[in-house]
Amino acid sequence: MKNLVIKLLLIFTVLSSCSDKDDFAETIKAPEIHPQLRNLKKPTVILNTIETGLFNSIKINSIHSNNYNDTPRQWKFETFPDTNRIQKIITSNPNYLCAISTDTFYYENDLISKIISIENNVCLEFSLKREYTYHYDQNVLMSIFAKYYYSDAKSTNVLGQIGENHFSYNSDGTIAEIYSDIRPGSDPTIYGYQKKTLIYDKNKNVIEVNQEEYNSSTYDRKYIFEYDENINPLKGIYIFSAVIGGMPNYGFESSLGPIFLSNNCIKSVRSENLNHPNNFNNIQYFTTTISNKKGGSFGSEMNYQYWFRCYIN
Repeated sequence: MKNLVIKLLLIFTVLSSCSDKDDFAETIKAPEIHPQLRNLKKPTVILNTIETGLFNSIKINSIHSNNYNDTPRQWKFETFPDTNRIQKIITSNPNYLCAISTDTFYYENDLISKIISIENNVCLEFSLKREYTYHYDQNVLMSIFAKYYYSDAKSTNVLGQIGENHFSYNSDGTIAEIYSDIRPGSDPTIYGYQKKTLIYDKNKNVIEVNQEEYNSSTYDRKYIFEYDENINPLKGIYIFSAVIGGMPNYGFESSLGPIFLSNNCIKSVRSENLNHPNNFNNIQYFTTTISNKKGGSFGSEMNYQYWFRCYIN
């Protein structure tokens, strides 16, 4: 009997040991996706520069965009009564009225808590839904989470992609780093991950962005920005890094943040591929006109190869 007890104890010990090893194996199979986020820093000063939903300098009713390939777009802005705070943004293409997108803003304590974007294509009979949820720590924006859904006649609210933005701050309240990723909803273990480091001038304009790709350094880039003296009317209308294409912007560089973070308007953007310094380098020039705080325009010169102009009403 004594021998049987000893054998049972030995078997239990071995099984327990195997179970512990299996648990450990499961742990190392699912590593922390973004270990860098442990080091996020909060500011000493809270600026709330991108999450108030307020126009910076003028109340904008609409923005119309023309560009080199003749696909104009327009954005109509609805504000809450007697305020300068955005309630809705309605985006459309005047030449293709099949699809209209509406972004609805929700607030808590005068800060954006959520944005829900619905795009309905009545001609092709499908819809896209995007949800952006803002997370705060003592009124400091720490992250934005995104979900993208697709619906048609055969399926409803299929999760296509999920994404994250995480923010680390300088002590003066400006954003120091933006960590972002987009990954498929069907397999969230597959993801692209970027870190954008921002450098400012004395006017709190972003003058340099260094973009690092954690999965491949091939696409590491540096962007250098110059500014004019115009007050940036779009500062603060930041939705989500990498998908700001829904807002009037300065092309791809808008997803890096400067147009929505800086006090003045961008005059030029120079981009450099850090690992191939002689390739994929580019510089583009822009002009902005604001007349008596009642309107104006911004964008590239029309003789540029990929020109566009946005007209503010």
